[in-house]
Amino acid sequence: IFLLTGLIRLLTLRANTHLSSRIGTDISKQCFTSFLSLNYLEHKEQLSADLNTTFAFRITRTVSSFGQLLQIATSSVICIFIIAGLLLVDYKICLISTGLFAFTYVLLVVVNKPIVSSNGKLISHNQKKSFRILSAANTQYKNIVLESSQDRYLSNYMSYDFPIRRLIANNQFLSKYPKSIIETLLMICLALGAAYLTVSTKETNHSTFALLWTFAVGAQRLIPSFQQIYTSLSIIQGYKSDLISLSSLVTKAKPLRRKTARNFINLKSIVLSDLSYRYPDQPEFTLTTINATIKPGSKVAIIGKTGSGKSTLIDMIMGFLPPTGGELIVNNCDIYNPDHFNLKNDWMYSITHLSQKGFLFDGTILENITLESQSQVDWKRLESALKNTCIYSFIQSLPDRYQFLLSENGGNISGGQAQRILLARTLYRDSPIIILDEPTSALDKATEQEVLFNISSNFIPYIQIIPPM
Repeated sequence: IFLLTGLIRLLTLRANTHLSSRIGTDISKQCFTSFLSLNYLEHKEQLSADLNTTFAFRITRTVSSFGQLLQIATSSVICIFIIAGLLLVDYKICLISTGLFAFTYVLLVVVNKPIVSSNGKLISHNQKKSFRILSAANTQYKNIVLESSQDRYLSNYMSYDFPIRRLIANNQFLSKYPKSIIETLLMICLALGAAYLTVSTKETNHSTFALLWTFAVGAQRLIPSFQQIYTSLSIIQGYKSDLISLSSLVTKAKPLRRKTARNFINLKSIVLSDLSYRYPDQPEFTLTTINATIKPGSKVAIIGKTGSGKSTLIDMIMGFLPPTGGELIVNNCDIYNPDHFNLKNDWMYSITHLSQKGFLFDGTILENITLESQSQVDWKRLESALKNTCIYSFIQSLPDRYQFLLSENGGNISGGQAQRILLARTLYRDSPIIILDEPTSALDKATEQEVLFNISSNFIPYIQIIPPM
């Protein structure tokens, strides 16, 4: 029996770990698919802290819960084999001792279930709050230093972090302490069993002690399995809120509707016909009856005061916001008509958008501009983009040139250099439609004029929509 249980544990451990990893991969894929399938308004409402919490904690906990279910199944099988063997030795002692162990664990599960579940909810809530503080501190770093508000941020962070650690410790204790109780009960049961056998049987003391030794060894194997089942149930209960949250996210996932192959559009005309937009739950229209015709090769500036709807109009033009009224007609077809999905797909693929919050990732300059492996780089197109954005000389002056490592968001170069690298990325893509949102705000006047002149002179067959300040 003991050899069999050991073999079962070894085989199931390997099977469980591999199955859990496959389940984790699938869940992670489903969650990211759900995120990518959000419409634009849903995406705008998605908090980055919530997204980070989901991928940093909830997925891991959910995968762990599936692993715990497998552990329960494995431990249950082992328990059945051990109990079956002990029944053959002495069914009375086996039924009494096993029943007592099982009753104790069931009682502890019932008593501790609401506590563990409540702790799990609080842990999930506090982790979400602490992530929001970390995100705010990262974006507001300069102001925090200038205002000497480090203590306030630290205090706010610790007000959530300390309860997290305490609640985790409480759940860990609740999942482990029964073993000590059960082991104490085992010693009591063995003593009672010895007394019972001595009084009720005529067997020799050697037989009595052999019987007790058998049950002691069996219990030594049985208790860890009972404890594993209890611990797994406690862990699953503690992660219940994460399971519910993640299952809701996964069930919302929509298929990523896209063409396998996408192509730059052969642009002939763009017509904005009576475009209007009103955000959900807003009484007033942000835009009303916008009409315009844009021809290939033209430059268009969208001008307006703050809150006048410039960004909303750009979002509609890019295909993110279906208009409340009117049509966006590209090549004589309304791209928001469901029958023209492929046209809309090509239209969106044909646009390169440089927002005010363009992002540089932790990688080389070459990787940040081309977003390609070095073997795929079009060096002629790259050099053209760099020269037109007045960043070529700066890159050539660097020791590693194109292999110079940028820190996240370009923290090791100036704001103007970072903005020109982002502009070079936009031009390198060589798309027929370029949308630039204050692309030269970090540049000095002379450099700004030179860059805009280069773009205007060398990218004639492009539409540039530039919302100025």
